[in-house]
Amino acid sequence: MLNDEFSNIDTDIEKAVLSSCMHSEDILSEVITQISASDFSLKVHSDIFEALLSCYNAGEPSGLTFIKKYKKIEDEVLLDIIGTTTLVDVSKYCAYLKELSTKRKLMNFIHQIPSKMNQSTSLSLLLDDINKNIFNITSSANSKDIKDVNVVIEELLDTFKKIKEQKKGDVLGLDTGFD
Repeated sequence: MLNDEFSNIDTDIEKAVLSSCMHSEDILSEVITQISASDFSLKVHSDIFEALLSCYNAGEPSGLTFIKKYKKIEDEVLLDIIGTTTLVDVSKYCAYLKELSTKRKLMNFIHQIPSKMNQSTSLSLLLDDINKNIFNITSSANSKDIKDVNVVIEELLDTFKKIKEQKKGDVLGLDTGFD
């Protein structure tokens, strides 16, 4: 039987998701909305994901040269990942990785509870702290679709500017009375 710590790790799926992202920018754009670097169990996989995200944000290809530009990663590791079979329905695998990540975070927190109980803190403060931590762990598992309002407004303004530049004139719409 597997140890609890290792039953929430699937490095083969992690490699397949990374490989899929390296082979297709469309898949990468889909994956970055579903998982984050902290969802990977291995530091090197997290580093590769961060490098892929940097490539994506800079508008660069997700090739080996560009990945290595952002993170120092051994060639053997990158070649192993790029040689891994890509996934067809990457969304399901991302959801699975997110689930494993949440379980690891919960297990890590559960191991911290005994030391928190030995502190001279009132029971109500202890329970509040436990509740807050569990809420943070579980809400981060479901908050990938939530964006900061400032980011959304900035994206909309950029889109309107691009439309105006393409049309070479005013953008049509209803007059609201605001300038």
